[in-house]
Amino acid sequence: MGTWRRQQGTVAAPPSAGRHSTAPPGPPRTTPSDDVPAGFDLTRLPPLAWWLRRRSWQFQVILPNQILFWLVIGVGFYGVDSFDDNFATTITWFVWFSLVFLLILVTGRGWCAVCPFGGLAEWLQRGRLWHPRGTAGRGLGLDRPAPRWLANHGYVTTAVMFGVLTWIEEYYEVADGSPPQRTSWTVIGIIVFALVAFGTLERRAFCRYLCPLGGLIGVLGAGAPLTGFRSRDRAVCRACTTKECLRGSANAYGCPWSTWPGASETGINCGLCGECFRSCRTGNVGLYVERPLAALTRSQGRRADVAWTAIVLAGVMVHQHLHETAWWKGLDDTLNGWTGLPHGPNPVGFVVLTAGYVVALLVPVWLARHLFHRRPPGGLPDRGTSFTYRMSPFRAYLVPSWYAVVPLLGCDFLAVELLGLLQDSPKVIPAAGRLLGLGGDGESPLASAQLMGTDAVVRLQVALLLLGGLASAAVFWRTAAAELAPISRAPRVVQAGGTALILLGGGLLAWYYAFTQGAAG
Repeated sequence: MGTWRRQQGTVAAPPSAGRHSTAPPGPPRTTPSDDVPAGFDLTRLPPLAWWLRRRSWQFQVILPNQILFWLVIGVGFYGVDSFDDNFATTITWFVWFSLVFLLILVTGRGWCAVCPFGGLAEWLQRGRLWHPRGTAGRGLGLDRPAPRWLANHGYVTTAVMFGVLTWIEEYYEVADGSPPQRTSWTVIGIIVFALVAFGTLERRAFCRYLCPLGGLIGVLGAGAPLTGFRSRDRAVCRACTTKECLRGSANAYGCPWSTWPGASETGINCGLCGECFRSCRTGNVGLYVERPLAALTRSQGRRADVAWTAIVLAGVMVHQHLHETAWWKGLDDTLNGWTGLPHGPNPVGFVVLTAGYVVALLVPVWLARHLFHRRPPGGLPDRGTSFTYRMSPFRAYLVPSWYAVVPLLGCDFLAVELLGLLQDSPKVIPAAGRLLGLGGDGESPLASAQLMGTDAVVRLQVALLLLGGLASAAVFWRTAAAELAPISRAPRVVQAGGTALILLGGGLLAWYYAFTQGAAG
């Protein structure tokens, strides 16, 4: 299981969570002034604590989604052949995808706790629906460690997977009026990918390193009020010799995410399964909520892969916003002519332009590092040599800056989905009625009903983007004062300049929604 190290008041997370895990060790963490985490422990509420201690708890919350999951696949293949009338397409693209983003911003990895993809694959991997007392079960998986190069790059690979899924969805118009069968094939493709990964790799390595939504959920949910399961007193965790929360016990599996509650500062790597809560023999694990965005302002445990993932996701979103412009369409048509593809988005243009957007988003950080950086007394902290945790002058500016952009990025993703949720979600009701044989000969009034008109939706989108910009600016202002000022020759310029750039970005996005969405409506 590896050794535990204590170095001059620092604590290193365990390097191994499973029999042969290659998960990189957590960062050295300076001794906190208070070993008791911030926030309120929800497990202090007796009814919730009682439910979370049930071994079948996660099975109970996954099962409804699992049933809906297979219903969507079947109805997509055998239901009505109309995108706006089929239950599979309406529930998936007008309701589910939108609600997932709302869930992320409030609960962080709340979706991961009920995910049907990971749930089914994990049941097969373990050979059990839940953990019976005194036995871990015998599953079907090979239980191999994730390749070290994959583990070392953390969420960056999931951002690439999300980009691939985005291109597939756009090219085949899966979410935009295509035959419902394409939705079913997309869902099947994801579950097959998950099954292969779970059957090959240990625990939830798929969710951490390969799931197309894994990095997006972890990053966008980094500032959510629900910060996951953490130790109530870190000193107790450091003194523990069994580490059953990580390794498992007779009462629970080890943490599927290979996360030690004693070092957890945020919910980025907490799938909310509660295994650590059930297995801790000292009762030292709780489920915490705290002020929104509080976790984004803490310097402990910052990860470079989170910042890089946020940048890649932002590049994908810039592509989403620009690919409908006349300039982009002209370029896309030209590239399609060269490559012989019938329509766009052209994969070459998608990759090259998205990479270009990422580079452009890095320019302010590069300029700040080269124009204002000064070596602090004693140099930068030594956080290891891995991609995830190593430090450099460029990363010293990059990581806190892009942690701060997370609220604006999350609001942008949510704003994209609001139009479908508020205007098309009523179509789910007549589509569900057809499954029960309740559809009449005529078209249901709900098929054309809207929860909110286009102008009202656009105003809501604009307000959301302005709010996201203000939230990100507030996080950056506070973070820059604490972390960038000591390494900057002109700390006030860096603090004010970065805050102004974030506010400008939020304003540009609000302007985009006001003019493009309003015109489209």
